[in-house]
Amino acid sequence: MKPPIKIDDKVMAGAQPGEDDLAVLAKQGITTIINLRRTGESNQPIAPAATPSRPTADAWR
Repeated sequence: MKPPIKIDDKVMAGAQPGEDDLAVLAKQGITTIINLRRTGESNQPIAPAATPSRPTADAWR
């Protein structure tokens, strides 16, 4: 994953992270990721669907 672009002190933008990237981002202090992709799109490393560790929504905390 390419490094995210810092918009300001609280907001960054970047490519969709994969499962391994989430741990790296968490270690960097990232606490919220907003997935702008739609359910059902192909080639999604992380689909916006419910799992035991995530709520059903396109924004995860």
